[in-house]
Amino acid sequence: MAADPHGFVSFAGRYSVAWIDHLAQTGEPDTDSMPLHDPLAVAAVTRPDLLTFVDAHVSVQLEGVARGVLIADQHSGPTPNARIAAEVDPDGFAEHFTGCLRRL
Repeated sequence: MAADPHGFVSFAGRYSVAWIDHLAQTGEPDTDSMPLHDPLAVAAVTRPDLLTFVDAHVSVQLEGVARGVLIADQHSGPTPNARIAAEVDPDGFAEHFTGCLRRL
């Protein structure tokens, strides 16, 4: 028997709202949304037209209090070694994301 595909959408929606409520209660009172980093990473591959990419030099701090922090320098410093997403079309992404959920 196949799983109810809409069960996932309900689950994701319910727990997304719970997370937004948690953020609002723990120090971000004006929060009414949440970042969708993972779905946006998938969109960068499946719908790169929704993002604006720029060249940058990317490095990771290896020592000190900033250890593990990724630094993306678009303006000065060494030669660019990566293309990074600098802007997103929020309306286009929202339409793409919700469309994907509807097709589940």
